[in-house]
Amino acid sequence: MLKISSYPQVHDNYDVKKLCNSLSRSIKALTDLQKKAIETPEFWDCSRNIVVQAAAGTGKTLLTIFALMANKIDRRRLLYLVPYKALLNEKYKMFKEYFDRETIIYRSSSDYFEDDDKIFTGDCDIAILIYEKLENYLRINRKNDNIFGKYDLIVFDELSIMMSMNRGLRVHYILKKYEEYVSVESRQNTARIIGLTVPECKMPEYKELNFLKIFFSNRNVVLKEAIYQADEQIFYPKDEEEKWIFEIKFKQKKKFMSATSILEEKDDLDTIQAKEVLKALVFEHRKRGHNMIIFCNNKQSSKGIAKYLGNMIKERLSDYGDWSRELCRIKNELDDNGFGCIDKSLEKCSKYGVMIHNADLPYELRSEIEKEFSRKKGKSRINIIVSTETLAYGINSSTDVVIVFNRAKITDMDDYPSNISTYGNYFWRYINRAEYQNFIGRAGRLGFFAEKSKYVGYAYLLTKNEMSTSIVRRCYYNEENDNLPDCLHLFYRKLKKKPQECVMYILDFLEIDNEQFFSQKDIADAIRVLTGRCFVEQRYTDIILEELVKYNLIEEEGSERYSLSRIGEALRGKHFSVLAIKIFDRIHRRMIKEDDFKYSKFLLIYDLCELLENLEYGLISRKKEELLEFLRKYSGYIDSLLQSGQISLSVAKVFRKKLEQYKECVLELIPINENGYCYLSVDLAYGLIQFSNTILICEWSNGALLQDIYRRYQIKVTVGYIQNITNQILYLLSGVMDFVGCYDGKSKLIEMLNEVREELKYGYPYSCMKGTIENLPVSCRPQIGRLLKRFGDYKTAEIIKSFQNETEEMSSNYMLTKRFRNYVYKILK
Repeated sequence: MLKISSYPQVHDNYDVKKLCNSLSRSIKALTDLQKKAIETPEFWDCSRNIVVQAAAGTGKTLLTIFALMANKIDRRRLLYLVPYKALLNEKYKMFKEYFDRETIIYRSSSDYFEDDDKIFTGDCDIAILIYEKLENYLRINRKNDNIFGKYDLIVFDELSIMMSMNRGLRVHYILKKYEEYVSVESRQNTARIIGLTVPECKMPEYKELNFLKIFFSNRNVVLKEAIYQADEQIFYPKDEEEKWIFEIKFKQKKKFMSATSILEEKDDLDTIQAKEVLKALVFEHRKRGHNMIIFCNNKQSSKGIAKYLGNMIKERLSDYGDWSRELCRIKNELDDNGFGCIDKSLEKCSKYGVMIHNADLPYELRSEIEKEFSRKKGKSRINIIVSTETLAYGINSSTDVVIVFNRAKITDMDDYPSNISTYGNYFWRYINRAEYQNFIGRAGRLGFFAEKSKYVGYAYLLTKNEMSTSIVRRCYYNEENDNLPDCLHLFYRKLKKKPQECVMYILDFLEIDNEQFFSQKDIADAIRVLTGRCFVEQRYTDIILEELVKYNLIEEEGSERYSLSRIGEALRGKHFSVLAIKIFDRIHRRMIKEDDFKYSKFLLIYDLCELLENLEYGLISRKKEELLEFLRKYSGYIDSLLQSGQISLSVAKVFRKKLEQYKECVLELIPINENGYCYLSVDLAYGLIQFSNTILICEWSNGALLQDIYRRYQIKVTVGYIQNITNQILYLLSGVMDFVGCYDGKSKLIEMLNEVREELKYGYPYSCMKGTIENLPVSCRPQIGRLLKRFGDYKTAEIIKSFQNETEEMSSNYMLTKRFRNYVYKILK
């Protein structure tokens, strides 16, 4: 690294030392990547677009600040795009540190939306935005793409998502709209683009954008990588001539224990996961005072491993952090929102410096864990985090060691690399080189270590035999192996395999003239844009056209001209699948039935739960007796709905018949091990989880606490899981409302759908929500639930209204929740 004080002026118009000194947070040295970039003359050309391809932790983000400061204007505006919420909060915090208080900085995601209007009109200095937010804005305002002229610099962070189909196509759409914007010669002001990604990333070519690539594959600190092959009990370093710093030997077992119950019977995707190996690695590195992140591929696995490591540290190590007191404080503050995720086993783990990190944890708890783990070396009371992918992007921490415990990951059916496999209702594939680099990039970050020249990071992959070791070496260590498909290639694979499921993607990219007409040629053009190919077979165009007509998305106007139908206009750009459109049609038909088939909130949510992705099969027990108990409780729930008049007798008969069928299937199950666990078929598991999710969402939106739901139905979930499936249902519900409105727009139908939407959005009864002046955050929900239990809907609404009359406006949801908690505590007392 080169000290700023000794850095020469490399450009006639820009003094790097002056730029660094003008920031609120001092920059004392430049990395090799930063030195290479700022010595490139084109970097200072504000009209030149750049893609920076460099390893994680090399200081890419700071380059965007230099590029922003390069503009010779009084007020510079930056639009910073990120794919994940964790990364959004990380960048928001970073920019707050680098710029003074007069700099207006906004962020926008599903959690932060109050400043959206100011962001899209350019009324700020720095805006940090989730990709989906900008894409949705551009689709809604197709003729108004002036946002590209309201900012001076647009940064596309983590461009490696271009190698996934769904997220990649969203970024592709934004870049294509930008390409259209800059192609108009009369444009006076156009933002410059800087893309940030890893060296392994391959993205489509955008010839009109003339990207300059700055490539840098070296890291700022030494990172030693190794494969540990368990059957030989030997390390295979990336550098084949290197001798590893220690050896691991343990007593061989006949069969290695798998930490992932989902993959116990699926050996071809299993990456050994021997607990003995992990225990030995953790023990050796903790003796050296190293902090670690262990990446797993599912939430159940992370919790089991954390518990196992906590016991090991208690027995064998004396040097560890203790975060248990802080965790207990957070648990008390979260109240019901912490149910299911903060239990005695996690509290015990935290006592020995071990924590978990996944999407099921409440946002407040995840933030506190990240904050503690990001403290300077030697000060953090959390030494080991067992995490899913949630920590793989964006967080800076004092991590010395990264262990990739599973190289198989859950994906979706649209992800089509050659090594995809299915198990149950899951789709699995191995992580690619770019994802692997993001994982190991968490180790050896700048700014956390006193003696950077002596610092070394470590990264491990676990394998089980010689074949696995050779495959891993070829996939992740061979730099010439960069045949990674981008989003356009993935879409072309899907088009060839299942063209009928590509209909909505192509509808989104259709170019329609001012008269709202298009032809078969426009469909072919959209396919070419989505596949990146100059020629696409005619049969694909014919299939897509046939499907568009079949689902009433377009109407024929004669002379081979077509126009969007009302349904097509309403659903275009919403990313709904063809299956979703079929279910929307089914829901509408049920709603307008005139017989005794009463359509209710329960039936609506049950239909929409059919479309939920990545369902948690861990919610369903695999023990025969417990499954029968589930079905008995579900039958009782149907009876209670019938008695309260929420469903009709004919609807109740339909569900009773389904439950009887499930019961027959369960009675036929045979335990496959001594613990009484049975193998569930995909259909049975899917049917049971659909029932569970429906009851869960209905009860939660009616004001029930998570603890009450568990006592009544033995469904143990976290608030993170609830919010995940509720957000999916809300998005699908918006499609139902658009679909129903296209046909008849009956006010009663729309009113019913709107009430259900409000109940789901706020997590407590609509009548209570209507009594509030402004909506409290969902984090206040446990206290509202206790008020509802004591006083009922309308009295609770009066209490909330009274609180809001007494409370001044607050910028922080955390402070608002804390004050509301104390207010309710006094009332209940």
